[in-house]
Amino acid sequence: MRILVGIGNPGPTYAATRHNVGWFVLDAFAADRSDSDELCVRWEHGPGSFLTARITNGVNQYALVKPLTFVNRSGEAVRIACDAYGAESTDVLVIVDDVHLQPGDIRLREGGSSGGHNGMISIIEALGTQKVPRLRIGVGAPPRYGALVEHVLTPFTPEEIPVIHRAVDDAVGIAAAFGNGGFAKASDEYGLWKQRRAVSIVESDDTA
Repeated sequence: MRILVGIGNPGPTYAATRHNVGWFVLDAFAADRSDSDELCVRWEHGPGSFLTARITNGVNQYALVKPLTFVNRSGEAVRIACDAYGAESTDVLVIVDDVHLQPGDIRLREGGSSGGHNGMISIIEALGTQKVPRLRIGVGAPPRYGALVEHVLTPFTPEEIPVIHRAVDDAVGIAAAFGNGGFAKASDEYGLWKQRRAVSIVESDDTA
């Protein structure tokens, strides 16, 4: 079974922060499907420290996972979820914030290093491999050197919020493609997103 993992910190203090953009995507994903007449997403506690919900789409079944550990211990929940669902590392899509990308930008990768993200460090260590697909969503760089922790634990600015909402909606489509068809399908959907984004940028330049 494939697993979509949203990285974030538990509790209302962190709910609207940049570090929780992975949870934004899973919440939007669940809301989209609960609005359908065919699906109702029900979150429940998993066998470890995480919330989970199963999605059935025809013959495809996959799970959503929101670790309830703090970000730097995300791997503990992901390891237990993989064991519970019989998933390999390549069956997991980690949806994660990235300070190296502009707000609203998206990158899909099949594997690689952690990029310095503590959640990815924990997941790579727990699964024993860098071959973990991830969907990175830009949250912007900190305003000054040494302010990284403060930055990721603050909410988006009013100007950034609509940009992030669009990125979350786009990420939902890519994540759904992964759930239904693995990395190859997600890559196809990501390619379509890049085409739409390129057209949008050109149109914005033409009207500037």
